Amino acid sequence: MSVNPIRTYFRQVISSSGLSLRRLFVLVLIFVAGWVLSGCSRFPVAGRGVELIGGEELSKQADAQPPSQVLSRVDRQGEVEVVVTPMDIGDGSDGVIRFEVTMNTHSVDLSMDLARLSNLATDLGVRLDAESWTGGSGHHVSGQLDFPEYTPDGTPLIGDAKEIILTIRDIDAPERVFVWQLSEIP
Repeated sequence: MSVNPIRTYFRQVISSSGLSLRRLFVLVLIFVAGWVLSGCSRFPVAGRGVELIGGEELSKQADAQPPSQVLSRVDRQGEVEVVVTPMDIGDGSDGVIRFEVTMNTHSVDLSMDLARLSNLATDLGVRLDAESWTGGSGHHVSGQLDFPEYTPDGTPLIGDAKEIILTIRDIDAPERVFVWQLSEIP
């Protein structure tokens, strides 16, 4: 009967290290579990609010980052990180105000219609619901969230406004609010 040299080697290592086979198995299991769960570690604890990418150093970093990243807003409530970037803010070319929205999670199904959960308002009190969402489903979703540029009576949504406020409801948090000063949007 032939003895397997690999098995013999591991038995010698285990016996000389003072570890039992059971303890070695538990250590390997803990290591593998930590490695698997580390993929979720980039999501902070619930309760954090919206932040401006670049924070206080926005003006210092403006030349180093593409304009879209400077305008991005991040909301990390619950188990979902939502990043919103204005893409087309009322230039009149296609009658649409457009935002790029990216959602990431490892525990929530993101197959929802953001057009039904979102509205856009101005500091002057004008508010419109979204008209379309192009995102998909899963745990990592990106898409475009579009709003009409004009109210039903033909008034521009933005007009003389100085600020726009995007509100998205019910994505693992009751409400997520993203605010931009129109003067900062090219």
